[in-house]
Amino acid sequence: MIIVLHGLNTFFTKRKRDEIVAGYRAKHPQGLSFFEFDEESDTRTVKEAIETISLFEDKKLVVCRNFLRNVEDDEVFFSWLKERKIKEDNTTVVVLSENRVLVGKKENTIAWLLERPTVAQQADSVSATRLPAWLIQEAARHQAEIERDAALYLIDACGDDLWRLSQEIEKCATYNKKITKEHTQLLVPMPAEGRIFDALSALEEGNTKKAAVHFSALLKEGEDWAKMFGAVVFHFRSMVRVRSLLDLGWKKEQIQKELGMHPFALQKAITHASTKSMDSLSKTYHALARADHSLKTGAMMPEAFFERLLLGI
Repeated sequence: MIIVLHGLNTFFTKRKRDEIVAGYRAKHPQGLSFFEFDEESDTRTVKEAIETISLFEDKKLVVCRNFLRNVEDDEVFFSWLKERKIKEDNTTVVVLSENRVLVGKKENTIAWLLERPTVAQQADSVSATRLPAWLIQEAARHQAEIERDAALYLIDACGDDLWRLSQEIEKCATYNKKITKEHTQLLVPMPAEGRIFDALSALEEGNTKKAAVHFSALLKEGEDWAKMFGAVVFHFRSMVRVRSLLDLGWKKEQIQKELGMHPFALQKAITHASTKSMDSLSKTYHALARADHSLKTGAMMPEAFFERLLLGI
């Protein structure tokens, strides 16, 4: 039997691989017929592991991590797998785990590998809109519940880094099984960049008081005003570019390909840009260019700029 785990979402791929290994170890604690290989392994040792006969265990598990990269053009090895009828062998389970998307072309080895009865699972990235729901599921794995506001805060703090989000959820669940925004704010500090964009989001939503609190706190803590100004410019430049493409009728997937923006950042830009006209965004962007000159020449102090920003420039 062959199980293929592949895709760019390495978090999901590793989790599924670990689940398979844990399930096998639970039934076969001695692990005499468990073998693990990586990209440095050669086909000879993998073949030897598959052919090994155990007198004590009826099932064998062979796990290969990123092994295919160096052997996918090895016709001899794949011919051997076919002759061995490895796909139909229910006593030997071969798990091929790859941190990339496998694409089968007509009559090549990968195409054969992905054909039934192979069990193939592709791990795709979690979209920005699905992240809150995924965090709720992740909290449930730890017998915990998380409020939506808390989930959104974690996303702002960690982005779509599933590895970190999983760790932070586990930390919060250990602290309290009812995870609130207050808990996440206590346990997961927001990085400066996240706080800047949180302030900008509040500004876009019309919550100037919240935005003012964020900007004021950052300046008092000694955050580099030039870095903060750069984040503001990036934010409005992204919205100008997104708004112009939306006006042309482009879809999100096309915009992402054209601008190369991270899916999470793009979703936020689309949400904010959709509520603004191109004219108002252009005026703001030109005002930022003038402010840039004033800040660099000393004609304007950083505090004054952020006050103007809160007032709409």
